Amino acid sequence: AELFESQSKLRQARRERDEIERYFRALMDSLPAWIYFKDRDSKFIQVNKALADYSGIPAANMIGKTDADFLDDESTKKNRADEISILASGEGRERFIEKESQPDGRDRWVLTSKLPLRDRQGRIFGTFGVSSDITEMVQSQRALEKERKAVKQTEHRMQEIVDNSP
Repeated sequence: AELFESQSKLRQARRERDEIERYFRALMDSLPAWIYFKDRDSKFIQVNKALADYSGIPAANMIGKTDADFLDDESTKKNRADEISILASGEGRERFIEKESQPDGRDRWVLTSKLPLRDRQGRIFGTFGVSSDITEMVQSQRALEKERKAVKQTEHRMQEIVDNSP
């Protein structure tokens, strides 16, 4: 009877775990932000559909790879330095803007949070992050600033004309 009860509890625990995994996968695959989990060596251990789609690589093929397989050297080194700092300090970096240069020369701006990944005992065994592409927003902001500067210059010139008119 004890064995039957243990097996029943084990089956129930597995059903609950499977249900939680389905919720997790549904959440990961429906969010537009890029989400990843990495081990201590900065190798991807889990990525969501949005990051895989952006990378142009199936999620399963990203597992075990690092940023060096997808980003330029400068971005890879910067990301690794961030991860080493997080692993050493246990402190994450939240809601900051960073530039990522792609191997094809394109630059992307992302709003990012990078945090330590902990086990049940609180030990850090990796990092995870969430990034959203804000390239269009950054480009629009720069265009607006350029336009404002041009307007101010025009206003200044018009004032000079008025001031120097007889």
